[in-house]
Amino acid sequence: MQVVRYFIRLATIHDSSRSAATTTKAASILQLTNVESMDTVTKLDTKMNVMTTLMREHEGFEYTTRYVSENRNNNNNNKEDTSNDSYEYELYFIFDSLPSLETWKTSTARDIVHAYYLEALDDCGVDETSVKGGTRLVDTW
Repeated sequence: MQVVRYFIRLATIHDSSRSAATTTKAASILQLTNVESMDTVTKLDTKMNVMTTLMREHEGFEYTTRYVSENRNNNNNNKEDTSNDSYEYELYFIFDSLPSLETWKTSTARDIVHAYYLEALDDCGVDETSVKGGTRLVDTW
């Protein structure tokens, strides 16, 4: 319960100093929750780097951030043995505004990037139905 109270207080501080109206950026996100190996993570990194370069054709796209962590569901107690490890892999494609992200969704550049994305997933052995996606408003403090 102590942790919950801490986050509630932090949220209260945030809400009192900035409102949602000041959020200026938006992100399209991809979440892969069961990437089989660090080799696959490395392959994904290479493919997503190319995808990011292709996305620069869209006005308002700024950059990509990538987060990788050991899968929370790993039951491997032997830290020396990584043969059963899997990883969570998240990408945030940052746009300068929500309107820019909205126009991205119907742009020609997005069609090109999406075709590359599907090829990349296939090449990395990732089933598209296992990828979750969405939109987030982004703010930095």
